[in-house]
Amino acid sequence: MASDSSCQLDEKTLNDNTTVINCANNGQSSLPHSHVLAPMSTEGPYFIPEDPERSDISEGMPGIRLEMTIALVKAANGKPVSGAVIHVWHCDADGKYSGFDSSIPIPPNYPHPRIRLPPTNDRRYLRGYQITDDDGMATFTTIVPGWYHSRSIHIHLEVNLENAVVYIGQLFFEEEIAKMIEKIEPYALIDKERRTNQKDIIYRRENGDQTVLKLSGDIKNGFKSKVILGIDA
Repeated sequence: MASDSSCQLDEKTLNDNTTVINCANNGQSSLPHSHVLAPMSTEGPYFIPEDPERSDISEGMPGIRLEMTIALVKAANGKPVSGAVIHVWHCDADGKYSGFDSSIPIPPNYPHPRIRLPPTNDRRYLRGYQITDDDGMATFTTIVPGWYHSRSIHIHLEVNLENAVVYIGQLFFEEEIAKMIEKIEPYALIDKERRTNQKDIIYRRENGDQTVLKLSGDIKNGFKSKVILGIDA
């Protein structure tokens, strides 16, 4: 059961059903929160649990370099969550997921949250997991994803703690960044129209505006980002 707690952030109130707390970025990590992560985001059909443990998941795939640090904190008190397993996966610059042949087979009733398709090959690029350190952090080196039918640019993640799933989420990119990368190869070669966040059903339905990555850097040298996720732990 959700409580009445919320957090004031940049003149917006994050209600109990918000998926991410950014209060720590605004000097508010000490405020009490409870049941902030009640609903989880859609896992999607292309998660493969048997992914390799590694920090660099890029495997030399073409695209713009992205170094992404994920910090887990307890939603109740802002303290770091160490020893958690963070799985990260996303499509390549051509809009395809490793482990699945040819074009993406979108299930007819997607985005049903319980659908998970069986992999059709052994490729595992742009997938991997890490265990958070004493500061609750894990850094992944990857590329900025491309896009595919019906979806905007996004990254999937799932957090396991003590053999239980405690968070499922999707991270999105600012429209300004998306407009920049769609003009350069290999992204410019995608034969599907890029959907904006506002036209993405997952973004609209599951508080995607609270999981947009803030990037530093540039296209030539790559981007860096850090996101703080509040979880029920």
